[in-house]
Amino acid sequence: MKIDYIAEIRRGSESWNDFRKTVNGAKPILRNINFATQFPNQSNVYNLPELENFNFSNCDFHSSSFRNGSYINCVFDFSSINFSDLVDAYFYNCTFKNSSLRVSKIGSAHFINCNFENSDLSYCSAEKTDFTGSVFKNTRLEYIRFVKCNFSDTKINYCFFYGTSTWDIIADDSIQQDIVITSNDDNLITVDNIELAQFIYLLPNLSDSA
Repeated sequence: MKIDYIAEIRRGSESWNDFRKTVNGAKPILRNINFATQFPNQSNVYNLPELENFNFSNCDFHSSSFRNGSYINCVFDFSSINFSDLVDAYFYNCTFKNSSLRVSKIGSAHFINCNFENSDLSYCSAEKTDFTGSVFKNTRLEYIRFVKCNFSDTKINYCFFYGTSTWDIIADDSIQQDIVITSNDDNLITVDNIELAQFIYLLPNLSDSA
């Protein structure tokens, strides 16, 4: 029997979380869904989705749209959110541990106090994205162009920044260490400042070409 996951989510977080416990770890397939149209909230002026305390771990959100929605205290651990649209979305105190958001649009999104440990955000587009208070540990952040992003109060530890560039970012009171700026095939080089990562990587290459 095919499960109507959309209907289950509409029942609310308490019902959804209880339902997840009864399906023996089955991976909900929620590909290509649009939260704004599937879960409109009548309590706000624009009917924008507001989801709180949902367990969205181990879900397949490939090519889905979270645009303009609010997601509070939600768990996205071990989920696939690749090729998705998170533009202007607001995530507060959410966890994305071991999740993949590769090639997703996260411009102008807010990830406040979120946890991206062991996650993969490679090839995302990130302009004016706010990561205030978030944690990045063993996170893949490769081939991203961070423009006017806010990394204030973040913790960035042993993350992969190969091919990434940063422009006019804010990193007040952030803790940064062991940022890997080489590819997997190169000798490991780490720095402790994401703003200098691209510059320092270029130094040995400039020396070789001189």
